[in-house]
Amino acid sequence: TQSAARRPAAVVPIVAICLPVLMAVVAIALDTGMIYDRQRHTQAAADAAALAGAGDLFRTYFDSDSQNNGQDPSGFAANHALAVAAANGYPNDGKTADVVVNIPPKTGPFAGKRGYIEVLITYHQPRGFSTIFGTGDMM
Repeated sequence: TQSAARRPAAVVPIVAICLPVLMAVVAIALDTGMIYDRQRHTQAAADAAALAGAGDLFRTYFDSDSQNNGQDPSGFAANHALAVAAANGYPNDGKTADVVVNIPPKTGPFAGKRGYIEVLITYHQPRGFSTIFGTGDMM
């Protein structure tokens, strides 16, 4: 009967050991969720910016006056893509995000081909709960 009286007290050390581990796992799960959400939003913004720039390239591609042949010499398509990225929360300021517009693309299946545009957005994700493990941006 004496051991039955001591058993409830044995739970306290187990909870004391498991609670910080559980809190760390929850923190990592929340930060991972934030990363995936931001990745989805960043991809959507890059796609919208690329579509805006591609629309400008298409409108002037066959224009005999501009002589651009899919190269965007005036920079109008690139500037429009940057503006759309900024409107979606990704200004090319170096602090929040870095936006690179390549006409023609430098990577992928259309690398070096005229009439195509590539928009790359790098977002600096601040840490949430994982600041207990370190400082600086996560990605």
